[in-house]
Amino acid sequence: MNKAVGIDLGGTYIKFGLVKKDGTILKRGQIETHTEKGRPEILRRMEEAVNESLSGVNTSEVCGIGIGTPGLVDSKGAVFLAPNLPEWNDLPLAKIFHEKFNLPVKVENDVNTITWGEYLFGAGKGFRTIVCITLGTGLGGGVVVDGKLLRGGKYSAAELGHITINSRGPRCGCGNKGCVEAYVGAGRIVKRTVKALKNSTCKAKALPYNGAKSIIPELVNGNLEKITPK
Repeated sequence: MNKAVGIDLGGTYIKFGLVKKDGTILKRGQIETHTEKGRPEILRRMEEAVNESLSGVNTSEVCGIGIGTPGLVDSKGAVFLAPNLPEWNDLPLAKIFHEKFNLPVKVENDVNTITWGEYLFGAGKGFRTIVCITLGTGLGGGVVVDGKLLRGGKYSAAELGHITINSRGPRCGCGNKGCVEAYVGAGRIVKRTVKALKNSTCKAKALPYNGAKSIIPELVNGNLEKITPK
C-alpha cells in the first residue's frame, strides 16, 4: 500500500493524480470544475477524477485518498465554510468519498495540503518552519511551525485572503467587505482589468503602463468578455 490518490479542488480546475509515498507522481490530470453547475456536479467530477486516478491500479496498493478543498475543514474532514464555493458549506466530504470508494479519506484545506507538500517534498524540504502563500481563484496561506501544520483554534490559521484592508471595499465571497481576496483573487483581477480597459481613453485598444501597452485586447480580438480567470 505505497500509493495514494490526490485531489486538488480549485475554483477553476480539479487536479488529480496518483502518487507514491516518496512523492513520485505516477499519474496526473485535470478537468474543469464548473462551479456554476452546483454541488452535485462538482462531486460527480471529483469522483470522475478519483476513478481516473485509480484506473488500471490494484486498489490493494492504494492506502487512501487525499483531498484538498477551498474553505475551512474540521478534524472529521467536513467543510463548514467555503467563501468561494457557497454550496460547499456543511459538506461531510470525507464521509462521502469513504462511502463511495471504501478507502481511507483525508480532507484538508487546499493551501494546507500545498504547504505540507512543499514541507515534505518541495521548497520547504529540510526546514522545520515554513510559510506558503498561494494565489488563484482566491488568496490563501499555510504555515508549518516546528514540523507541525498550524490549523488554529477554528481551523482558520493563515487565512490571509480574509484580512480586511478596507472596511468600505468591495464585498468578498465570505460576506465581509474589503478583504485582501476581494482585490487580488484571479476573478477580481480579471474584473478590474476589464473595467479599466473599458474605461480607458484608448477604449478596447490598450491600457498604458510605464510607457508600454497591454496586449490583452489583441489576444481576444477586442472582445473583452473573453477575458476570464482561466
